[in-house]
Amino acid sequence: MSILTALMQDLLTEARRRSRRGPLKRYAKLHEFIERRLSEDLYPEYPDAGHTRVTHDVLERINDRWGLRGKHVLDVGCGRGLALEKLAEYGAVARG
Repeated sequence: MSILTALMQDLLTEARRRSRRGPLKRYAKLHEFIERRLSEDLYPEYPDAGHTRVTHDVLERINDRWGLRGKHVLDVGCGRGLALEKLAEYGAVARG
């Protein structure tokens, strides 16, 4: 189960507790959409050298400006985890 799916389930559970009308339908639709997309392989190709270079350059600039050590980062659309690996090198607590 993805982190996003777990978050959606928590959100829906909390919405059920707060509302006597049941879960918020707009979140249920989003949850269904995400689950459907996650079941398909949306990122089948491996990053090329250009993609890798740009990802590393962007993360280096972010780290230089704000520092990533100890920061919690959610990488949505993480693909094969290229950014997650680099974030970990900078000391971030990264999930995706």
